[in-house]
Amino acid sequence: MKIEINNTDIFSVSVDAIVNPANKQAHLWLGSHINEIVRKKGGKQVVNERKEKGDIKLGEAVSTHAGNLSCKYIIHAAILDMYDFNPLFLLKIRQRTSDNVLRNATISSLQIADKLKIESIAYSPMGTGIGAMKMEKCANIMLQEIINFQMTYNNDMLKKIIFCVRGEKDYLIAMKVLKRLNQ
Repeated sequence: MKIEINNTDIFSVSVDAIVNPANKQAHLWLGSHINEIVRKKGGKQVVNERKEKGDIKLGEAVSTHAGNLSCKYIIHAAILDMYDFNPLFLLKIRQRTSDNVLRNATISSLQIADKLKIESIAYSPMGTGIGAMKMEKCANIMLQEIINFQMTYNNDMLKKIIFCVRGEKDYLIAMKVLKRLNQ
């Protein structure tokens, strides 16, 4: 399994599935920037399928078809509770996404990818937006769990995982973390 760090938008990569950092609630009305794009561009199929799956616990994930998006599946990983609203989230005064929730959401989404028998998956640094987690901390948790999955599961199908970041600073942080974890 190959792990790539790309300085690009998650919707611009060619993969079988993208992971949507979502709320635990079944509807897609509020949430991350990626969640908003999934809702708007994925269309009614994604919205309705996600509603049918019902609410999930923080750290869990569910999959839907991708609707009008270019990938096959969306894996919705619950990293936020829409009712835990921080009116000052832009100031990032407090972290809304816990380490354990992020760790479990990463593991859950990888397990779903395994069940779907997909070859490629793309992640964004979940929880670094309105979740207010620092990029280095997020990359450490997510990339470590991806590496653990790679070593633990005998998965011949999943060949590529792309960690999509935006901006040179976050790209350099993620590359540094991946390099350190691979030593």
